[in-house]
Amino acid sequence: MTKRSASNTVTKTTKAPAPTPYKAAGKLSDGVTILSPKTKPTHFTSKQIKATIEQLRKGLLGRAAEPPPSE
Repeated sequence: MTKRSASNTVTKTTKAPAPTPYKAAGKLSDGVTILSPKTKPTHFTSKQIKATIEQLRKGLLGRAAEPPPSE
């Protein structure tokens, strides 16, 4: 009986990182990067989403200046 030697060589390849489909939408003060969505919105337009976010930001900023309601 003759033994066959198997060639078990592992080839190492250096792969470049795949290009990310995400774009950076912004960066927080602590260094965290906010990513934009991978796909386009399907139910609302980008303009509608941006307008809603701006309205919420204005509303939240306005509430921060007001004293809490007393009961």
